[in-house]
Amino acid sequence: MQWALLLLLLPLVALGAVNDDHCKIACDKLHIPFQSQSQCSRVRVTREGRRELTYRNDYHIGSVTEESDVLFDGDGNDDRELTDTGLCCYCHRAPTPAPTRKPTRKPTAQPTAQPTNDYHIGSAEERDVLFDGDGSDDRELTDTDTDLRSRNLPVAAAAPAAAEEVCLEALEWESAGGRVLLNGEPFQIKGISWFGFETETNVVQGLVLGTMRALGVNALRIPVSLDLALAPLTRVQVADCVECAGALAWDVLDLLFDKAAAYGMLIMLDMHRLNRLAQTGLWYDALHTEADFKQGWVNLLTRFGQKPNLFAIDLKNEPSGLATWGQGVIATDWNLAAQRIVAEITTQLPDFNRLIFVEGVATTDKCPTQYPFPDPSFNKFLGQNLDGVATVPIDFGDPALNKLLVYSPHVYGPDVLIQPYFKDPTFPANMAQIWDKQMGFLKQATGNAVVIGEWGGTLAGKDLQWAVAFTDYMVANCFNDNFYWSINPNSGDVGGLFAADWKTPINAKVLLMRKAQPTPSAFTTAITDAGACLTYGAPVCAAAAATNPPVVVPPPAPGVPPAPGVPQQPGAQAPPPKLDANGCALEYAQCAGVGFGKFCCTKGTQCVQTGGIYYSQCQPLAA
Repeated sequence: MQWALLLLLLPLVALGAVNDDHCKIACDKLHIPFQSQSQCSRVRVTREGRRELTYRNDYHIGSVTEESDVLFDGDGNDDRELTDTGLCCYCHRAPTPAPTRKPTRKPTAQPTAQPTNDYHIGSAEERDVLFDGDGSDDRELTDTDTDLRSRNLPVAAAAPAAAEEVCLEALEWESAGGRVLLNGEPFQIKGISWFGFETETNVVQGLVLGTMRALGVNALRIPVSLDLALAPLTRVQVADCVECAGALAWDVLDLLFDKAAAYGMLIMLDMHRLNRLAQTGLWYDALHTEADFKQGWVNLLTRFGQKPNLFAIDLKNEPSGLATWGQGVIATDWNLAAQRIVAEITTQLPDFNRLIFVEGVATTDKCPTQYPFPDPSFNKFLGQNLDGVATVPIDFGDPALNKLLVYSPHVYGPDVLIQPYFKDPTFPANMAQIWDKQMGFLKQATGNAVVIGEWGGTLAGKDLQWAVAFTDYMVANCFNDNFYWSINPNSGDVGGLFAADWKTPINAKVLLMRKAQPTPSAFTTAITDAGACLTYGAPVCAAAAATNPPVVVPPPAPGVPPAPGVPQQPGAQAPPPKLDANGCALEYAQCAGVGFGKFCCTKGTQCVQTGGIYYSQCQPLAA
């Protein structure tokens, strides 16, 4: 099928007339032959005969000097005259041969975005603003007067000067050997969450793709709500997005996919909420059934499942509340629900072949564990509890699907919840042992990839100590693949990567992200249906994260049968437990929280007042 790529940029500053020669250069940079040019009138997307994609470099993140190398080809030339006009260059692609796994390789210099001084930090005399004495221009990393010599934030080593570029005609993803693989090679994920589609605005907040690319981010986690997944005709309101007012939210998401692909960035869709206003622990509630949840995923993947830069889905954000693991209870076992959801997706869409991220549950005694209470590691954050994987791993019932499975714990510090181990007098030196017990066993026990699905914080007080210790642990134990939470500065408990102006990256967070993943994989071309070129980057640690001792789960108490982990009657739907007006099972206690609403304490636990975002939490009763 023939198609065309439309290059469009808002006519902010026309630095020179665009002629056919300029368009040929622009098309060459995207590895697509030039066809013709014409005056642009409006953004168009047609699905018959050809596809026209908008390609914009500005996104309101700064002045025209900020992104002079807008094509990110690393040649140091000012490419603005190729794009900052009202003219469209039509790049024509002829029919392509059938995809193949075999890559072609050629040595090349790794492209990097040009440094910029547009972050309000002063004159050219302040080049070495990180005070690290390396003589490099660090101005793009900071906008403050903070002397980082007083902060315990080591600067990660720079990426190699040259890397091997690989061109692929198809992107094939796999989870094996504890790593995410792209066409058989380890892919180094440097990701970040960008929320908005899951909220009442039904659209991402801010426009920051250019800055993300410049910071080495190669993957975006995009939260959505089930309500939006079930209502494709939802429109974006003027107050929420002036530029896309009146547009269908799904069309804006479609456009985001295409713009991210032009920047060489992957996307993972995340079913973050059921409704648009608050988190929910289970995958169903009084207004949404499990069938609705399955249909929501089928709807999304029917529309976006063939996007070349969709590389993964995150099945359910932070199962918690009544959620259990490995108990054989259909109504509450998240591991069983995940298997049923994937079975429905692949039944309706048998060609689905993207990675499938599965998070853990929350702190609960309804999950097999080697380290029960009162071991400090028993206390976990929402989505972090994957203890049950050691004895009741996820099984999608198909070896090909199991090779797409990625375990994705969420890990936070004292900004979110004051866990008992944060009060330990040896903190943060005690944390490595805690994380070993909580997730260090996962790769060895399963062979599947493990990607940190969320981490972050304000870096105030103890949270900075936690963040430094956690990034140290990530590097030392090969947990470098990660998604930082979040781009958005208006994330209530931990803030975001950006300052309140939405265009200034917070320097310390940039450094921590770089430390955790200093050599991420980087696409050197747009990601298209015909493939893409990239450099794979380099793993931070060469040793496999398999040095942890074997996981041995204690046998059940005498007279207590072991948790079966599978339903006695496959496919049977047990009725959900009866809930009170607050969404808690009738025999459970209610715990009031802030930010995450109300949640429930299971039998044998009590609601205890604490600090942090919750102000209370469920803790086991003392023996």
